Amino acid sequence: MQINIKNKLSYRLKNGETLQEISSSLNMNLSELYSINGNMKNLSSGDVVLLGKAYEKCYVVKPLDTKENIAKCLGITVEQLINYTKTDKFYIGQKIMM
Repeated sequence: MQINIKNKLSYRLKNGETLQEISSSLNMNLSELYSINGNMKNLSSGDVVLLGKAYEKCYVVKPLDTKENIAKCLGITVEQLINYTKTDKFYIGQKIMM
């Protein structure tokens, strides 16, 4: 069950679930869960695990946009844009959420 707490996507642990099972079912790296949640020792049923942070920025690619223009609008470098999106090709209407 996914719930939204303070604009953050989260998951309430069910009896017997492990973080490894949760990360696997969500196609997430276990280290990502630790990175987002900090110290997660002694978790039990009913505890909430944050799965990610709410997106702060959303940019919709417009006609004639360049990588440089998109990066500038998002306040990042072109290199950061490419690393974040894992591509250097963008299409009109594409949403880039950060």
